[in-house]
Amino acid sequence: MIAILAYIISDASNTSKMSSLGDLGQLLYDLEALSDSTRILSRQARSSSVSQAQKDLNYKNFQSLLTGIQNIKNNLLDDFDHWSYCESSKIIHEKLIPLWIFNGEKPYIEYNNLYDTLSKFIYSGSKTLDNLYEDDGFSPEMKFLMLNGLSYVFEYINMTTDGIVDCEINRIKLAGKYINTFIMMGFSIIGLLVLSLCLFIILASKSYDQFWNFMLNNIQSSLSNLKACSIDRLMIIHRNEYTREENQGFIASRHHPRKIKSKIYLSYISRIFIFFAIAGSYYFLVYFHLYPNCQTLMIDRPLLLNNFSLFRTLLSRLDIFARDMRSPVFITEFQDFYDFPNSQIMADNTFEILKSKRKEIKKENFSVLMSQELLNRIYKSNNSTEEVLEYGTDASIDDIIDEIYSLFYKNLINTDELSQYFEKLQNIQNEILKEFFLADRDSKNIINSELDAIIESTIFYSLTVCLLFFIYYLPYFNSQIKQLSRFAILPNILEINAEPT
Repeated sequence: MIAILAYIISDASNTSKMSSLGDLGQLLYDLEALSDSTRILSRQARSSSVSQAQKDLNYKNFQSLLTGIQNIKNNLLDDFDHWSYCESSKIIHEKLIPLWIFNGEKPYIEYNNLYDTLSKFIYSGSKTLDNLYEDDGFSPEMKFLMLNGLSYVFEYINMTTDGIVDCEINRIKLAGKYINTFIMMGFSIIGLLVLSLCLFIILASKSYDQFWNFMLNNIQSSLSNLKACSIDRLMIIHRNEYTREENQGFIASRHHPRKIKSKIYLSYISRIFIFFAIAGSYYFLVYFHLYPNCQTLMIDRPLLLNNFSLFRTLLSRLDIFARDMRSPVFITEFQDFYDFPNSQIMADNTFEILKSKRKEIKKENFSVLMSQELLNRIYKSNNSTEEVLEYGTDASIDDIIDEIYSLFYKNLINTDELSQYFEKLQNIQNEILKEFFLADRDSKNIINSELDAIIESTIFYSLTVCLLFFIYYLPYFNSQIKQLSRFAILPNILEINAEPT
């Protein structure tokens, strides 16, 4: 029991440490935002129509993104031990990520690990801020940020998050196989123990019967001798009318006593069966009910968190490509060396992925990992003062997607419309981030509650076995030991009594 419980607790503890998944999801969002902010900053730096206050705000936002990426880089290294067992963790130290480098006349691809990749993003971001008002057009650092934030880096980090999810699911399934093996071993050991004890008790019961038959024969033999001696005394001394023939007949009648066949083994076997039933019911409860529920939740948790972390990124990606349809940058800047897909195609592909993720998260197996508070925020009503979130985040995502497509297909967009649109998008993304943390908290608490049920069941069954031992088994076996110790002196008593005759 204790071994199974310890393994389950260890498994659940590893599952609850999913900070790397959240960090990578945040990193995807920050890199995309950094790519977009680079384009915005570059244009605003040379625009007289943008207020200085707005320029300062975008400048601070850019700095904040760089700080966030630096923090994530540190977190990924600190948290590396928690996911180093995954194949996808090699992205941290192995040069797997292709980066477009713009240092020479012609761009070229250089492979880097994730740590060095983030260092290059931070360096390019710092250089962009330093030379923001000096460069005419896009500097090499700006091009680095704009292209790499939306191309290969996004793809490889996204593959890494998928790899972590798959790795975590496989680890949980493998742990489940180990736990099932422990449980079956427990069943087998208890079964063999019960069979061995039953066989021993049946054999001991036969010896018990033989002992009592031996004792009975000796007692009856001694009784016959005593009876014969008494009759002889009556005949000789008291001249009783008994005859020698009657005495011999009495003796002959006692030569074939009845056999004793006790059923004491039933008393022992019934007690063993009670122990087996209690232990078996514990294993049955854990094997067929408690752990399968806990395992299902642990498998669904990384999928849930990964979906939540992608919502913000996919909305940003959809927004960027929708704007690029209206005012192309990527195709015009990078088409000479990078086959950048049509922005319309990229936007539509992003929309389909977002649609699929939203549909997936509505499944019942994910709903059980969320509190009613979180479900209400997503699907019913949000307590936020923002009008766009009035009917829940799910409805607000529909609204902002419609607005993304309708707004950027218009011939003319006024500044107020654009400002309101960006504010709505930011509010929705902020709410999704809050819901990600709520989903992380809720799913962890729900899994812990299932784990508590396993712990409570283990404690209950352990206490039950202990109480049964001290209250039921120990007194009974002590009484049996005392009886056997008394039985051991009976042969000596019979020999002593037999000597005077």
